[in-house]
Amino acid sequence: MVIEKEKVGEKIGSVTKYITKEGDYSGNVSNTYQEGTTYYKITGVGTDNAIAVKQKDGTYIKAVISEEWKEGE
Repeated sequence: MVIEKEKVGEKIGSVTKYITKEGDYSGNVSNTYQEGTTYYKITGVGTDNAIAVKQKDGTYIKAVISEEWKEGE
């Protein structure tokens, strides 16, 4: 789901490690996004529910938290 830029809040972090294998990792790791990918708060949405992820083309998508991060809703 694409997020309108007006709904994107402050930067809250970025991917610090790209992983390809399951395991116990700490920090801001992702098996989807490359190191340096930034993520942001979404206005009116708690970060325990979802965040906005900035794409290479400058758009933002909603990443929803469940048992693991997944794209969309």
